[in-house]
Amino acid sequence: MQHEVPIHPTSLTKWRNRAGVERLASLLEETINVAANEKKITKLEMTHLTIDTTVQEKNITYPTDSKLYLQAIVKLGREAMLRGVKLRQTYVRVAKTTSILVGRYAHAKQYKRMRASLRKLRTWLGRIIRDLRRKVPSQDLILAEFLALRERLHKQQPTESKKL
Repeated sequence: MQHEVPIHPTSLTKWRNRAGVERLASLLEETINVAANEKKITKLEMTHLTIDTTVQEKNITYPTDSKLYLQAIVKLGREAMLRGVKLRQTYVRVAKTTSILVGRYAHAKQYKRMRASLRKLRTWLGRIIRDLRRKVPSQDLILAEFLALRERLHKQQPTESKKL
C-alpha cells in the first residue's frame, strides 16, 4: 500500500507530446513487428483490430441552453460584422461570463440565480436578433436562414419536446 502516487499523472501525457506522432507510430510498428517475429500474434489477430477507448479523453459537450444562447450571440455578432452592420451592442463579453455563471449557479444549486442569468442571455439574444432585423431589411438567403434558426432558439421553451 502506498499513500503517494508513484509518478505524476501527467507524465505519460507529457512524454507522449514530447515524443510526437511520428515516433509513436514507428514505436507501435516496431512493437507489432517484434510480436510477429516472436510468434506472439497470429495472422488472424493481425486482420482484426480492437481498440479500447474507455480511457481516452472524450470531446463531448452537451447543448445546454446557456451554451446555445452564447453560441448564437457570438455567431450573430460575427455575421453582423461580416456584413458591415454596426449593432447597438454585441453582448459577447458579458454573455460569456454570464454563461459561465449559469453553470456555476446550477452546480451550487442556486437555481433562482441560474434562471435569472439564463433570462439575461435570452434577452440579449432577442435584442441582437431584432437589431439585425432592423438594420438589414433586404436580407440575403443565408442571413434569413441563419436568423430563423436563432429565432427558433430564442422562442423555444425549456419544456418543449422538439428543442434545437
